[in-house]
Amino acid sequence: MKLVFPKLELQSGTTLCLHIPPGFHDQEALVEEEILKQAHQQGKTAIISKPATRRAGLLERFRKRNAIEWLAHEAETSKGEAALIVAEYGIPIALDLSIIPGTPRCLLGIAAALARKPQVLVYSTAGLDPAGRIRVHQFLAPRRSGACFIHLSWPSFKGTGEPAPRSCPEGVCVLMFGEEF
Repeated sequence: MKLVFPKLELQSGTTLCLHIPPGFHDQEALVEEEILKQAHQQGKTAIISKPATRRAGLLERFRKRNAIEWLAHEAETSKGEAALIVAEYGIPIALDLSIIPGTPRCLLGIAAALARKPQVLVYSTAGLDPAGRIRVHQFLAPRRSGACFIHLSWPSFKGTGEPAPRSCPEGVCVLMFGEEF
């Protein structure tokens, strides 16, 4: 099977929710690459938001970064500006990045991407619980006017193996992928 990617209209102020069908969980890089390609073709700058993560290696073991330091580095700004962003966005943080739960990590990644002022922001709420997904969508809702947001909605499943309902932002255009055999 091959994933058939829809044509995207990347207009500022819109949010798209792309529903990726089951069986394509290993295609994240291809999906992101296609979005970046379409953004480039439309003359738009695009950023893929990734959750805040610790550095690998010995440096992190001996000198743990906190959320402000991580955000300053990723947003290419000062620690003071990063602290203002965290305060403005109301992101709950801990001093040690390694103990921050999933939702604040996701919000930090989005804040870092937004600080670069992209015309297209791609984000995912994969791995977050339903309350975390709602929190991320609520965080982005008032910021829609400055960019086109693309939510990648990956399939998730209940403990019984049944598909779980998708959690999309309110008032968005939902696009389904096609499958080609």
